[in-house]
Amino acid sequence: MKPSLVPVACLVLLAILSFGPAAWRPDFALAQEAPKATTEAQAPQAPKPEEGRADPPPRTPAREEVEAIVLDGDLVAGPRSLPAPNDPCLPSLYRDWHEAALDCKGEAQERGFARLRIVLDRSVFRMSVEGLRKDGEAELIYESPIGIGDLHTPTPEGDYLINHIYPYPDVLYFSEAGDRISGLYKGFFAPLLVCDDSGDCRRHRDLGMHGFDVSAFPDSRAVRHESEGPVSAGCIRIPDPCAFKATLIRLVGVGPLRRNDRGSYHWLDKPVKVVVRGDYPGTGSTLASIVEEGLIQVHNGLKGLLGIFGP
Repeated sequence: MKPSLVPVACLVLLAILSFGPAAWRPDFALAQEAPKATTEAQAPQAPKPEEGRADPPPRTPAREEVEAIVLDGDLVAGPRSLPAPNDPCLPSLYRDWHEAALDCKGEAQERGFARLRIVLDRSVFRMSVEGLRKDGEAELIYESPIGIGDLHTPTPEGDYLINHIYPYPDVLYFSEAGDRISGLYKGFFAPLLVCDDSGDCRRHRDLGMHGFDVSAFPDSRAVRHESEGPVSAGCIRIPDPCAFKATLIRLVGVGPLRRNDRGSYHWLDKPVKVVVRGDYPGTGSTLASIVEEGLIQVHNGLKGLLGIFGP
C-alpha cells in the first residue's frame, strides 16, 4: 500500500468500527412492550346480588344506555351516567336523586338511626315512617294517610321489604292486558317483596306502594279516585309521593341511576322493612264477618293464582 493511502484506510476502518451492525442493532434491554389497544367497548357489569335484594327482570338495554359507552379512537372512555327524567319533586340543584342523597349521607347516623321501618295500619288507613335506634327505640319521622285495598281485595297483612324504588315520572303501570300506562303512579313506585329465611326475596304478586293520578287511567270510571281509605285493588296509594320519597331517600340513601322496562330506578342503600298490620274498621268476629272473610279469602286465592293486583 502506498504511504499516502495509509491515513485514508485508517479513517475507513474507524468508521466501520463506529457505525457497523453492532451500532444500529436494537437495545432490547430498553425496549418496552407497546400497550394493547382496546378494540371494543365492554358493557358495564351489573352488581352482584346482595342479601335481601330481588333484581328487576332482565331486559334489553335502553338506547341511551348503549349510547352511554363512547369510543375515543381505540380507547374506551367509559360509561357516562344516565340522564334522569325531569322530576318536579327533585330540588333544582341536583341532576338526580342519587346526587341529592349524597348531600344527606350520614344524617340517619347523626340522628342515631340504625335503620328505617314503614308501618301501614289498616285500622286507621295511616302510614308511619319510623327511625329505629340500636336499642329498639322508635322515633316517628313521617306520617300520612294512605289508601289500601277494600274489603273485597284487602291489602294483605304481613311483613314485607322494599330495596329499590322508581322515583321518577317515567315509571309505568302495566295493565292486565299488558298495556304500558304512564303517569298513573305520579312519579313513585316501590315494589313490595317477601323474603325467606335464606334471604331470597321475590315480588309479592304485583303489590306495591305508589302515588296515584286517576286521570292517567284509561277508564277512570273503573277505579276509585280517592287516595285515602279502603279504595284500591290491594296496592298502597300514597297521597303525597314527593314528600314521602324525599324523606325515604334522605335517610336511607340510594345508589346510581339505573333503568329497566318499568322506568328509572335506584337501589336503596339499605333495605327497608314494611309492616302491614291492624284489622279493617268494623270487622268483628261475628258469624257474618267470618263467612264474609272466608269468601274474601277464596276470592283473593283465585286472584293470587292469576297474579292480579291493581292500583
